[in-house]
Amino acid sequence: MRSAAARWTLLATASLIALLVLVTYAGSLSNGPVWDDRYLVTENPYLRSSDGLKVLLENDLWTASGKREPSSFYRPLTMVTFWVNAQVAGVSAASMRAGNVLLHAVNAVLLWLLLRRFLHPPRAMLAAVMAGLWGVLAINGEPVLWISGRFDPLTAMAALACMLANRRRGAAGTALVVVGAACGLLFKEAFMGWLPLLLLDDLLLQRRAPRTLVPKYVALGAVVGLNIWLRKAVGIPSLSVVSETGLQTLVESYLYTFATLVPRAFVPYGLDPFHPYAALSLPANVALGSLLVGVTGWLGWRALRPGAEPHARVAAFGWCWLVLGLVPASLTGPNLFMIGDRYAYLPFMGLLILGFAEVNALTKRLRQRTLKAEVLVGAILALASLGQAWALTRRVPDWKDDKTLAEASARAHTNNPYALYTLGTMAIDDGDLDRAERLLLVAADGNPRCWRTANALCVLRLRQGRYGEALAACQRSLAIHGSNPRAWVNLASVHVNEKRWQHALEASLKAVEVKPFFPEARYLAAVSYANLGDLDRAREHLAVGLAEDPTHAGLIDLKAQMAKRGK
Repeated sequence: MRSAAARWTLLATASLIALLVLVTYAGSLSNGPVWDDRYLVTENPYLRSSDGLKVLLENDLWTASGKREPSSFYRPLTMVTFWVNAQVAGVSAASMRAGNVLLHAVNAVLLWLLLRRFLHPPRAMLAAVMAGLWGVLAINGEPVLWISGRFDPLTAMAALACMLANRRRGAAGTALVVVGAACGLLFKEAFMGWLPLLLLDDLLLQRRAPRTLVPKYVALGAVVGLNIWLRKAVGIPSLSVVSETGLQTLVESYLYTFATLVPRAFVPYGLDPFHPYAALSLPANVALGSLLVGVTGWLGWRALRPGAEPHARVAAFGWCWLVLGLVPASLTGPNLFMIGDRYAYLPFMGLLILGFAEVNALTKRLRQRTLKAEVLVGAILALASLGQAWALTRRVPDWKDDKTLAEASARAHTNNPYALYTLGTMAIDDGDLDRAERLLLVAADGNPRCWRTANALCVLRLRQGRYGEALAACQRSLAIHGSNPRAWVNLASVHVNEKRWQHALEASLKAVEVKPFFPEARYLAAVSYANLGDLDRAREHLAVGLAEDPTHAGLIDLKAQMAKRGK
């Protein structure tokens, strides 16, 4: 039983860690929605009613959003947290971002509780300092400042909860671990890559006999199988991206991810949600790969040798947390041609675990010589925390809106294709077609495989009346990503302007097939059918389109024209 003084100390420490996080992120509450936030959260109709909750649970991520397009993501529990957030405090950007900040503060406290359990006797103060440092790491800011980035804080919360539960013995501890794992998989599918750390924790840190672990891992296997079955039930394949990417590409992407993100944990320079992906050179890959193998081997030998000290085992565990945690991110670079800072959020807990173990060992050695050296280590960690907090507060205004975020990304990486694409599409919306052309052409040169840029160029050429170039741009976009309904709609628009009605019909029907809830696609299909003389089908698409969007100008005008001509 803890004394009252000990309980108050725990509460006060947890409160200080949470307060540090809340104060550092307080300025973000005035920021607006950015990137995917509108479709997924602030303008998602399914977050506003009890009927919407059923839709969130039964559909993939983007089908159950304001965009209503199919995707390969099934993260229902994260969407449920947005739904709860909306019922409690509304769907405003401030409300949702406050929810993210609170989750991040809770994670910092949970990390502190976990660090305290790693070594005996507990180094509570050092654990608090390291957890506070993690809480204000500038590179961790993206999934907190980006409303739709909540997947990562929730996944990290599930990981921490599983680790804390794994320290409870008996059936209750096993049950909590299994429940935590089930939640983690429903927060974000990448949690599956973290699960092997539970086994490492059991064998390396807690020294449990393998035979006693069988029931737990049978249950965890059942949870993974159930998750795969649920994904299949909503029409989402599992692990298909892994098989399509290829082992060599994955290794190259992993090394690029490590080299891009890990240094920024120490010096938060060039933070960016769109780091342009470019595999490292062969010599750089060989050097970095050799370094990682060497560090892993040394830490493993130090942890497994006879008489290994507890801190050596904890350090090796933290390194494995970091290394394994970055594996899912390696799928992003070659498939999206960029990588964001958010992929550091969960893995860098491992970096702090490693740092905690090593600093603990260092201070123990220094304490034997002089107390002043231990104070110096504490002062260095405190200064590091202040420096990270300062860098983070400087980063917060970049997330004010899409434009400021894209401009910040362009500053971090000159001619960043994703940033230029975003600014180019905004220029189209503003009617500044000359500026849009300059931006999008540079973006296309920087990343010729980006279907988004090709599609934006299609829209630009449509606005300019350059239909031949628009056709080529749309076809290029669809060759890269053939299931994008907006590219099919743009292609149909090109054909409509050229009065190629059969081609327009085929493209518009393809858009409807991919995205049934698409008024513009319905309008183009209705126009095409009408001009081909099939008035019954034209009326069908007209009626469906107006039911989806009664204010659609094209559908209203077409209905009036057909009524006027007695059709």
